[in-house]
Amino acid sequence: MQLLSKSIITGTITLVLTQFISRTRGAFVPHRGVRTTALLVNNSVDTHQQRNFQSTQLQFSTQNLEMSNDITKIPVKKSCCHYIFLVHGWLGNSQEMGSLEKSINNYAKNKQVLTKESHIDKDNEHPIQRIITHSATSNDSRTTDGIQNGGSRLAKEVQDFIVNDVKKNYSDDKENTHFTISFVGNSLGGLYARYALSEIKLDQPLEDGITIHPQVFATTATPHLGVASHTFLPLPKTLEYVIGHTLLSTGKDLFRVDKASEDCTDDLIFKMGTDYLNFLGPLSKFKKRIAYANAFSTDFQVPTATAAFLSTKSTYPHLVKINDSEHSDLSFVVARATTDPNKDVLVEEDLNNQLPSKEHAMSVKLDALGWEKIFVDVRDFIPLPTLSLPKFVRQNSRMRSKDLVGLMTKSDKLSIPVGHQVMVANSKNDSYSRFTAKGQPVMDYLGKCIVDHLLQDKQ
Repeated sequence: MQLLSKSIITGTITLVLTQFISRTRGAFVPHRGVRTTALLVNNSVDTHQQRNFQSTQLQFSTQNLEMSNDITKIPVKKSCCHYIFLVHGWLGNSQEMGSLEKSINNYAKNKQVLTKESHIDKDNEHPIQRIITHSATSNDSRTTDGIQNGGSRLAKEVQDFIVNDVKKNYSDDKENTHFTISFVGNSLGGLYARYALSEIKLDQPLEDGITIHPQVFATTATPHLGVASHTFLPLPKTLEYVIGHTLLSTGKDLFRVDKASEDCTDDLIFKMGTDYLNFLGPLSKFKKRIAYANAFSTDFQVPTATAAFLSTKSTYPHLVKINDSEHSDLSFVVARATTDPNKDVLVEEDLNNQLPSKEHAMSVKLDALGWEKIFVDVRDFIPLPTLSLPKFVRQNSRMRSKDLVGLMTKSDKLSIPVGHQVMVANSKNDSYSRFTAKGQPVMDYLGKCIVDHLLQDKQ
């Protein structure tokens, strides 16, 4: 009985001490299942030890509370929908980029990502990843009325497509979905896409509060500097002027013989290459910019320099890897060059007057966005005879824009310059598909790079 009485007294003292500490110091509120007998304090424990012990109990209690709060939180589903718009070029159609579209969709499916052909299970509790490709149709049979008109039609098609897809598939879940936008423009299509950016709302709400975030902007054999002074064989200015007018409004834009507006002395290509507010600014919002260019004089329509916006006067630095050992399995990639972004150069309005030519100004401004330039050798993919010359030299180094012009133009083979169609495995009709089929590995690689970037993005 004496032992029982002592146990009762001891338990009472424990309870009183516990409540006293809790009320006076706010240090410890026992949780269910947490033993409190450790709070027994006898006369032999000094004040310093008591403080340390109480502090330890305070930390333990706070951790328990935080853990308890975390358990009650419900994770928010954050799905992703990536829109990729494929834009055809001069006299092309929506089938032109079919090889790239197939590559993107096949690789996405291998990554367990939904494509436009996949069914969306809206009851799925896990985040949903979708990659939706769309080959633009708004410029089918309408590529002669100028870059501005084609770009405006593309901008409307893009925004309408996104809004309609969101209404159809995300009417109840768009707040928990991250929407992104990417472009791949082939040849003239790259200029259409660049112009369209001036009319597309990026990083700001569209209809019904949809916000689209720019991701990848890629071009394949796009004449970023126009084709004036960038023809396969040099032409006199007078002949360029005649050809430009013969090819109607788009020809005038490409040969830079037309003015952007009545009160503007700058041609449209130049304006798109130097105007930060309307053109370069929107393009700078993309997380990755890629430009594919045919090397070694294999592209009759769009030679290397304008596809990679290289200037014989520019000293803008490029980090160049030639025949990169890390990608030895990609024999068609002979060089990759990267430029670092430079915001000061982009926004410098006086730069156009400081440089010796408009072409130089465009080259520098575009380089200042920060690009990855892929120089492609499709000579082995051209189903026509070639003549071998001395081998191309391997080297890795930092070069200037003007150094790359000669380096990527000289060839160790003589071949028919039909790389413009072969590089993208152009599939606008059956005849093209058969002729360009060997270019499929180039599009497989581009498709893989785009999908990998989208899936690795941390939003």
